[in-house]
Amino acid sequence: MEHKEPLRLSNTAERNRRKNIEELQKQVLQKQTPIISKLTEIGAEQNFKILPFANSVYAELTYDQIMEMSKLQDIKVIRLSREDKVIVS
Repeated sequence: MEHKEPLRLSNTAERNRRKNIEELQKQVLQKQTPIISKLTEIGAEQNFKILPFANSVYAELTYDQIMEMSKLQDIKVIRLSREDKVIVS
């Protein structure tokens, strides 16, 4: 799930790389708070991982959980991490 708002780091030239990464992680956690809260609410609190460089959250969700997450205005897009193989007989 990609967050709707992009991240913006300022004064990157004035800080070292480690400080920039820390600032990025801090911003991501702040922006992802509504998404993380919703994941907890729908019972998926143990099945997610924050991806700071992508400003996204990876989560293993059921169809119903995906539908619930899609109602959040903070989410720009929900992508499947893999394609399901469907065999038609």
